[in-house]
Amino acid sequence: MDSMERQSSALVMFNQQVGAHMAAQTVLDYRPFSMGQVTAGVNPDDIIWSNLEISPWSRRIRGYVTFAITVGLTLLWTIIAAALSSLVQVKSLANFEAFKWLRGNSVVLGIFSGVVPSLVLALLMSVLPYILRLLLYIEGTTTRSQIKLRMLHRLFFFQTWNVYLVTIFSSSIFQIAVKSVSEPGKIVELIQTQVPQSATNILTYVLLLAFIGAAKEIVQGVPLALRYLVPKLFAKTPRMMLKAEQPQDFKWEAAIPTHSLIFLMGFSYSFIAPIVNWFVMVYFGLFYLIYRYQFLYVYNDSTWATGGLSFPKSIKQILVGIYISEVYLLLMMVAKLHAGVNAIMRIVVAAGLIAVTVGAHLYINEVYMPAINHLPVKRAADVERTPALAREFPDVLD
Repeated sequence: MDSMERQSSALVMFNQQVGAHMAAQTVLDYRPFSMGQVTAGVNPDDIIWSNLEISPWSRRIRGYVTFAITVGLTLLWTIIAAALSSLVQVKSLANFEAFKWLRGNSVVLGIFSGVVPSLVLALLMSVLPYILRLLLYIEGTTTRSQIKLRMLHRLFFFQTWNVYLVTIFSSSIFQIAVKSVSEPGKIVELIQTQVPQSATNILTYVLLLAFIGAAKEIVQGVPLALRYLVPKLFAKTPRMMLKAEQPQDFKWEAAIPTHSLIFLMGFSYSFIAPIVNWFVMVYFGLFYLIYRYQFLYVYNDSTWATGGLSFPKSIKQILVGIYISEVYLLLMMVAKLHAGVNAIMRIVVAAGLIAVTVGAHLYINEVYMPAINHLPVKRAADVERTPALAREFPDVLD
């Protein structure tokens, strides 16, 4: 082995499953970044073969560069989203000579005030997954499933910051900041009065994604067009014809963060503006019916190779929504502190909910997360002796 030339990557096969998982959980080399990234149970179709030639040092440097680009992209997207949202506001458009006809037209004013800003924001966010996917590919990620898993957190953070906090929530934050300068003692009361005013923007965005997103999902216009164009224009061999005619994959790395964002919007406003819950219910109801059909008859699930790792990431995104909503609840209870003893009890209950959520979060991390990425060696040995155990979920508390 020492006489062989060192390569950037290697594929190793084991006779027994327990050996593979033992090797994956072992520190294999003392040199920095050498044999540090290990992936077990890889599907050959999932491998990005061109990225296997990238050295560990180059992959690490690329990671730093793409992370910096992602942060810069987040800030740039914030400016672009805020500028476009402000530009399409009725008061801004009416100042231009070409849009002077908007003045006094109540129907068009209502459409521009409610629909157009959210539509521009949704179109802007639809471009983002392609950019993030390209950055992760350039970084040197070795499998497509890893690109999708890493996109889950990046896209959710991006949308939470730019859609929820900046674009939709910024008007309330700006009003709170301006008024708290002159009256700093009333900042909690300002939160109580200003935050509910953002509910209209959230309702518009949820309804827009519910109807336009659901229609786009069920129609599948672009994949349908490519289904007939690609075989005729680019497929030159029977293998290429077969690949072009295969059902498409579900882009869950872009869909799950969007659904988590809608959950965040609905759950955080469930006690501030309860009407939001009805619109969120319509959103998830429509997508449930559509996905129920799409997963049975449209999407190809044979290439999914994450081993269920997307589920714990989705749970973490849901916990973010729960934390934000509980902080809102606590601030709302603090704003009513002047109500007496009952207000103090409500504050205690709200603080207790946060403590319970933190405890549940820590419990999940301690009990379940260690066995997420690798199969425990004991379980692997048991499966080797009794293969039927692979179909059973182990009792982690036993």
